[in-house]
Amino acid sequence: MSKYLKLGADPAGERWTLPDDADVSKIRAEIAEAMEEDNALSISVVVGKNRTADLLVNGGMLAAALVWEDAPAGGGMTIID
Repeated sequence: MSKYLKLGADPAGERWTLPDDADVSKIRAEIAEAMEEDNALSISVVVGKNRTADLLVNGGMLAAALVWEDAPAGGGMTIID
């Protein structure tokens, strides 16, 4: 399952892929705290095959953030007749 990060309110803005071992709930909480306290935080993002980098985020300037995980393939609703 892929995990993603979108920062800012612009629908056409940048989107980053998070490492497979990223804790989506923890990142959401850290971003919310940084926005509330006007702090900066560092989030690890994928920049290439088997390569990550730290993305520095200024919570005080951030208007919106979205962190999500794709549903597993074959998941969802199943109708049984």
